[in-house]
Amino acid sequence: RPDEEFAFLTFGLADALTNSLSSLESIVMRSPLAAARFATSVPDLNAIGREADVDLVLSGTMLRAGDRLRVSAELVETPSGTLRWSHSCQVQVGDILQLEDDLSRRIIESLSLPLSGRERSARTHDVPRSARAYEFYLRGNQLSRELATVQVARDLYLQCVQEDPHFAPAWGQLGR
Repeated sequence: RPDEEFAFLTFGLADALTNSLSSLESIVMRSPLAAARFATSVPDLNAIGREADVDLVLSGTMLRAGDRLRVSAELVETPSGTLRWSHSCQVQVGDILQLEDDLSRRIIESLSLPLSGRERSARTHDVPRSARAYEFYLRGNQLSRELATVQVARDLYLQCVQEDPHFAPAWGQLGR
């Protein structure tokens, strides 16, 4: 069931994982916006592989029970549909940063990618110091896509930088 209170995580987590993994030189990531057109209850892996020119698709589900989130993610090969990797985890709602870090680390491990020093450094760059600041940022990202809620998104970015003045992506959103 859709959970409006945490809908920001649907796009936000996909975007955060894409940004984290795009710092790796050995893989090419597609934007969550580009991938959104394939979002159906039963994705067509042949169409995704062909149209997006990808070998692997990362998909997942998110369920909330009280203050806990359960996230399940899987990497599937296209077009064969072979499951390459899957992982489920539970975190407190306030541990969004831990969730993102855990998922991106596990995805990299599943692909057996060696990381250069620069890539290891890039994976920790622009990480907010506060889960609360990060939540403001993700909620702002969700709302910034609609003209009617741009002002609310701006206010959330301001709250983010008040909470964590060194979080550059929020400053970048304010500068748009």
